[in-house]
Amino acid sequence: MKRTQKFTIKGGLIMILYIDQNHNTLGKVFNIRDEDKKNKYYAKVNRIPFASKIKIINSTNNTVATIQKRIIALFPKYVITLHDNKEYTISLEFNFSPKFFVSTVNWVVDYNSPNINISVLKNSIANVKINSTEKYSHYVLETKVDISEVLAVATIIAVDLIIAEENKKGEKAMKKNEREFFKFY
Repeated sequence: MKRTQKFTIKGGLIMILYIDQNHNTLGKVFNIRDEDKKNKYYAKVNRIPFASKIKIINSTNNTVATIQKRIIALFPKYVITLHDNKEYTISLEFNFSPKFFVSTVNWVVDYNSPNINISVLKNSIANVKINSTEKYSHYVLETKVDISEVLAVATIIAVDLIIAEENKKGEKAMKKNEREFFKFY
């Protein structure tokens, strides 16, 4: 895997994390490594009907966060609970591109593939570069300010899951439209 170039803004970056997802495993697994490529966390998705639960576990095998899918309205919401029991809700809105809102910290997450930008009051606090293949998704999270790395990782994983679900819905709708189209011929 290639190393990202650091850029210098106001004294440089505070944190770089590498988030890798293996698409070939049963249940999605994310491996999170630090700047020195040492394992810091891993996350595993447990799918149950109508919901998903993800645990983020640190290198000492302690759960530091959970992400729970809740279907409340038209779009699902994900609730992130950190080990100190603070909760953050991620909700999705569509404008010209998907936009996610993280409650409590007032983060706005703009998804504009192949990049994700996290901002507060239009000031960027983190940038995520995405590189995906059929087998893997690779995210590089770079922050310029001091933010909770566990919350940032949980946010990226939740955004990944929401985008994957929306893509599946789109594929199903296209297949249904194709079937309807070919009924007439």
